Amino acid sequence: MKKTYYVDLASVRAEIARLGFKKKDLAEELGISFSSLSQKLNGKNQFSINELGNIASLTNKPIDYYLKCN
Repeated sequence: MKKTYYVDLASVRAEIARLGFKKKDLAEELGISFSSLSQKLNGKNQFSINELGNIASLTNKPIDYYLKCN
């Protein structure tokens, strides 16, 4: 059976908040607009693997911390 992984947006939002990142600053670090970041955090668009990797680096977590499996 094939496993499907998805980004656990609650974990991303929680870690960003815990570390005190401002969304505006995080968007700049990721090279995307504030609007794009908001859409991704709300599940309207998906993070690219590069963006998720950058979030993992910025929050000092392994990338799989933010991945969940169905």
